[in-house]
Amino acid sequence: MLLLRTTFLTLNDALQTGNFTVLRDVAAPDFREANTAARLSEIFGNVPKQGVDLTIVALLVPQMSEPPAIDPKTSMLRLKGFFPGQPLRLDFEVLYQPVVGRWRL
Repeated sequence: MLLLRTTFLTLNDALQTGNFTVLRDVAAPDFREANTAARLSEIFGNVPKQGVDLTIVALLVPQMSEPPAIDPKTSMLRLKGFFPGQPLRLDFEVLYQPVVGRWRL
């Protein structure tokens, strides 16, 4: 799914540069209001120290552990699953909000 790949590649860029501004700026307004770039840096601060490189998601096919679903109350799209990999499997649960015809983190 292109949506997931784009999200994780944007996150990877933020992790590699330490600049979470773009990740925050391309997200939905609710996400932006809840998270400053500094807060995102704190949340993900330990990931670069572990040497995690998310560029592999460009090649892997995400495996869904649950069918994609839209919450009837919030209209948010929920994607839950994993990118298979060795030695690291990347589990995810991501919510996307519809904003002007596009799904945003």
